[in-house]
Amino acid sequence: MARGGYRILSSRPVVARKGNKAYTIAIPYADQVGVIDELYQMMSAHNLEEMKRALSSCQLMPQNILIGTVQGDIYYVRNGRVPIRPKGVDWTKPIAGQTSKNDWLGIHPFSDLVQLANPPKATCITAT
Repeated sequence: MARGGYRILSSRPVVARKGNKAYTIAIPYADQVGVIDELYQMMSAHNLEEMKRALSSCQLMPQNILIGTVQGDIYYVRNGRVPIRPKGVDWTKPIAGQTSKNDWLGIHPFSDLVQLANPPKATCITAT
């Protein structure tokens, strides 16, 4: 416990206090520094496999990415660092921070993300 009875997690900055409660935020990018490397690898990619390899570090903020290659490939991925959340927690409401039972269990690997490659009708549309 920290001052005033608050349990403050070092990876979750306190953004507000009200009475004996502290409100924190958690973002999956707080300790990441590889976005420039990922962007460089993306811009240097020569084919779909190189682009997927670049995207697999998941350094970009969550977003829809649609790719067309000169080789004729079409590819979609809902990219980003997606937390693996424990079951049984209502994530639509503030959650208790004084227990580790609500802590993220990790980050989903790139292979877990929604992806579509070379759809049968050669069409892929996204709206972000």
